[in-house]
Amino acid sequence: SYEWRRGGELVKMLRPFLEPPGRVLEIGSGIGCTVKQFELAGFESSGIEPGEGFCQFSREQLRASVKQVSLGEMARHPEADLVMLVHVLEHLNRPLQALQHLGDLLTDGGQLYVEVPNFGLPHVAPAKLFHFAHIYNYSAATLTMLGQASGFEVEQVLSDSQDRNLRILFRKAREVEV
Repeated sequence: SYEWRRGGELVKMLRPFLEPPGRVLEIGSGIGCTVKQFELAGFESSGIEPGEGFCQFSREQLRASVKQVSLGEMARHPEADLVMLVHVLEHLNRPLQALQHLGDLLTDGGQLYVEVPNFGLPHVAPAKLFHFAHIYNYSAATLTMLGQASGFEVEQVLSDSQDRNLRILFRKAREVEV
């Protein structure tokens, strides 16, 4: 399926930045394909997903480690080396607070992978651009600034300016000693 293939592509793309058995957490893991693909690649992989049906499919069909909780319900202690937000950030009401929360879930120097529709692209279908479920839209510049404002620095931009999706790998910034 498309979801399964996309999970495999994410593993291939992010593998150079994180060695197995690194701990990977996907926020909004859907049916669990990406979580399972990272597990099969040797990572300690889990996901959270608010949708009951998605969680059930993840666990029963894929045997993927997915919990039915929202980000807000997660305790703020470091449990992941890589957190992934794949087409989730544009749906969140409070993106700055969400990314700060994710920073608390990451180990020191941990990484955050964010993929969102590329709002900076001259769009072929303007009606699709303002999707009713998309609360915020991001260009490379605004996504970078949001990351920086949330305590991250850009590790690697993994998309080019013509991609339909922005793909940025952030790294949790070191605490600044005062």
